[in-house]
Amino acid sequence: MSKGKATGADEFRFRDHDQIGAADADQDSEFLNHCFVDTGALAVLLRTSDHRFLVLGGTGTGKTALLHELEKREDRTARLVPDSLALQHVCNSTLLSSLDELGVHLDVFYKMLWRHVLAVELLKLRFPENDGQNREGIFARLQRLFSHDSRKEQKAIEYLKRWGQHSFWEDSQYRVREITSKLESELNSKVDLGNLSAGARGALTQTKTKELVQSSQRIISEFQANDLGTLVDLVRGVMEDDQKKYFVLVDGLDEPWVEEKRKQPLVAALLASAREFSTKVETAKVVVALRDDLFEHTFRTARPAGFQKEKYDSSVLHLRWRGPQLLDVLDKRIGNLVRRRYTNRPVDHSDVLPPKVHGKNLDDFLTDHLRRPRDVIQFFNICIEEARGSPRLGVEALQKATGKYSRSRFHALGDEWATDFPNLRVLVQLFEGRAPSFKVSALSIEALCTSIGTQIASSTSPLERRLADQLCDSEALERAASEVAVAMYRIGLIGLKLSSYDETSWIETGGRDISAAEVEPDTSLVVHAAFRRALGVRD
Repeated sequence: MSKGKATGADEFRFRDHDQIGAADADQDSEFLNHCFVDTGALAVLLRTSDHRFLVLGGTGTGKTALLHELEKREDRTARLVPDSLALQHVCNSTLLSSLDELGVHLDVFYKMLWRHVLAVELLKLRFPENDGQNREGIFARLQRLFSHDSRKEQKAIEYLKRWGQHSFWEDSQYRVREITSKLESELNSKVDLGNLSAGARGALTQTKTKELVQSSQRIISEFQANDLGTLVDLVRGVMEDDQKKYFVLVDGLDEPWVEEKRKQPLVAALLASAREFSTKVETAKVVVALRDDLFEHTFRTARPAGFQKEKYDSSVLHLRWRGPQLLDVLDKRIGNLVRRRYTNRPVDHSDVLPPKVHGKNLDDFLTDHLRRPRDVIQFFNICIEEARGSPRLGVEALQKATGKYSRSRFHALGDEWATDFPNLRVLVQLFEGRAPSFKVSALSIEALCTSIGTQIASSTSPLERRLADQLCDSEALERAASEVAVAMYRIGLIGLKLSSYDETSWIETGGRDISAAEVEPDTSLVVHAAFRRALGVRD
């Protein structure tokens, strides 16, 4: 703080239980409503003519906060959370689970479910239940709109009547259950399923299994093919002359709403359906928020017909943060805390933190450690704990807060990547106690290959099992070092500097996708500043 500068920092003291918000956006409304910082992503989402609908970012990058802000600014929005869509009912269907294990492709059925849910949500926004005109009924209004034409739209209306004549205004979970139950009835009435218990499936001959799969596949395809293809056309026809905008927001896909092996095909079907609505209906957009790693995992594991990653390149909106934007998040939240509880005078981070930390400029120190809005909130809440009774932190208190934050951040990283790297604690032994930056050739792979390989060889993660195979192969140790480096780069633990003239690439700030083949023995590994204290890195 400059000498003589009069700020509100002279009029308050941090107190017990003071905070600048909550890490979870759903619990952060007290601050989020006043402290939203836009990276430019909001304007893209608000333009329905812009076909980018898929918001990708790591945990804590502000995906949910972005959707909350969109919802606040636009009246015609509907929010869908998978946990409340009865998708567990679909995944818990004994019949469908058995057919899936036999090799029947259920992706067309999953796509049908999502198309139906999204179409009805958009039509409900277009024809609100409390609209007086709906006294004549939603279907009568649709009939009148398409009275001049068109067989496709009329067919779609008949489809909606059959599936929603008495339940159009019901929650989406009601329709998911209804459609699933009707498919099960259709299969039971037209296919000789017999007893599909695990024991019975084992007794099926190869010929019988093939017949069962083909018959079931045909029924599922026919079940959706005749009616479903016109639903998008119906929504487009209803909204093509409407100057208003409509949004369906899908969030919460990262949560454990179904077991992982069932989640991937459902997410793939959602993305395909959302892309179709967002590209074909000019006044509507289905916005989907998804973690980067779940997106990648879906492509690796689900892969239904036609699900190609490059098709989504023009649909993706990457949520990245630059240092000044994160400092803006911090300043808005500090200012909001101070204004609400203490003084109207402006206060920012430079008023409450030391100007230098061990010779490093404060802003550089902060942006080295903080890469996401969640980092900002968690870090400064810890700083407040260390500053109780004082208006500012000294260097020693800030260093103590940095240590607490580093340990918390590392534990959170393990939770975030538990599916791909359940043995992360074992893998990071390679980085403990080192200098902040070192060469790939210095990784002690050979010394640790026996212990690490043994511990991760039976891992539930294909990525870890592949690493274990290389760690246990003396001829593949150099390749294993590159694979470990790339894996830790992708989760954000380290940055990679491929050559002396390259800048360090960080995945969280839009770094390039680096393959193991590009990583040479003289490639530099730079441990992220946020994890150095937790790993005992000699900074």
